Amino acid sequence: MKRKIALLLVLFAPVYPLYVQDTFAPLGAEWWYQGDNYHFTTWQGDLYFNETWTDHVQVTKDTLINYISCREVKVSQTTLDGRDPDYPVESEPRYWYFYDNRDTTFVYNGHLQRFMPLYI
Repeated sequence: MKRKIALLLVLFAPVYPLYVQDTFAPLGAEWWYQGDNYHFTTWQGDLYFNETWTDHVQVTKDTLINYISCREVKVSQTTLDGRDPDYPVESEPRYWYFYDNRDTTFVYNGHLQRFMPLYI
């Protein structure tokens, strides 16, 4: 009897697709990246300095491109030059646009003016 009940529960249990992640970069998400660049001109060390960069990535808003609802991702980079660490340099922010469906995330390609698959 217990087997029949267990079998019925399994057969009539609702089946939902399982996803590791529902939405790539949901609205409000943010993350940071950091790295180092080393510059030098000769192996003797005539010009050698360390440059540290930090990227701040933030999903800022929902928008529409080519009648497709997508999310705008702002990437801001700050660079700290080892020769003058008191003056960090902030570059102009870059913007990326993403949307996803059931199994694929798409990124907008500005040169082709269309969305391309980022990952499946």
